[in-house]
Amino acid sequence: MADNDLLKIVAIFVGAYLLFGQGIDGQTTVNGNTGTTSGNQVIPPDVQCTYAPTVQLGANDKYNSGQTNWGNWKYILNGGTATTDEDGSFEVAKGDSLKVLVADSNSSTYYRALWEMTISKCGTQPIAYNDIVKLDTGATVQCFNDINQPINGTTFRDSYANYTVGTGGGITSRCELRTTAKTGAPYGAIVILELNSTTYKENDLGLQWDGAAATAMATPGAYKLGAATGTTRTFEVPPFGAQASLVIPFYISAQAETSENPGVGYVSPANYGDAIIGYIIPKNCYEEEDVTPTQFKCGYEDIDGTFVAPGGTTKANAAIASFAIPVQ
Repeated sequence: MADNDLLKIVAIFVGAYLLFGQGIDGQTTVNGNTGTTSGNQVIPPDVQCTYAPTVQLGANDKYNSGQTNWGNWKYILNGGTATTDEDGSFEVAKGDSLKVLVADSNSSTYYRALWEMTISKCGTQPIAYNDIVKLDTGATVQCFNDINQPINGTTFRDSYANYTVGTGGGITSRCELRTTAKTGAPYGAIVILELNSTTYKENDLGLQWDGAAATAMATPGAYKLGAATGTTRTFEVPPFGAQASLVIPFYISAQAETSENPGVGYVSPANYGDAIIGYIIPKNCYEEEDVTPTQFKCGYEDIDGTFVAPGGTTKANAAIASFAIPVQ
């Protein structure tokens, strides 16, 4: 074989190795979120990377284009302990399992997100999570009485439009959740309803949300009753949010005990008489620190029975909206 032919064969092998070892530009998709990547061609498992893969994490507000300064990034690599990186750029290895708690440093403004991926590429990998949503701190609820008058005021005294029930009567109150634009509850929410167990048939308490019967679930242990005779029913509702403001209708139904005539007496959520009290609490993602190693989860409360959405320790500040349906 001529020397020139041998050199050509060597050059072909070297070029192939560099192509597969270093990769080419492309796209990567993680949990439905697509970000531009550079030098990250998927390579066979038996071919090692010439240089260690490096991730460059980013995130985008779902409803506002352009990245936001997300501060420190918290992640777990291969099921280990949670680690913090100041800019989201760090080395990994091909085959690593990476979990990221997106927007952890911005949790007073945004819902956190749980982002999971397996490293299968070489080279630098800029990737972005594109579904971060702001907390819906501007949400309100308006309920209406039996003659479709808005239940209003801050104290719900007798002079306001309350709901008339009567002995053994029932309630079917129409309400509206009014959200601000570009916010919402990206993972869904629960509606916790509390009422007087001596006045109402607790099993008849129901919720219809946006045209469909809501599914009942166990009330989180983090919820503390407002009254000694109170009881609760909790319902799960689907995710919501939009580029524009939303109005979501829902109906609350309850039935008084046969001999009971629900009456006035609402003073506050902790002293509500025969009113029905409601809290809308969104699901959020969080770091569960009281396990070894720490874990990233999504839910309504942590292992200590503390609300995690949107980070409040009580039902009052964990709720994105609360309301009362007083009676007379």
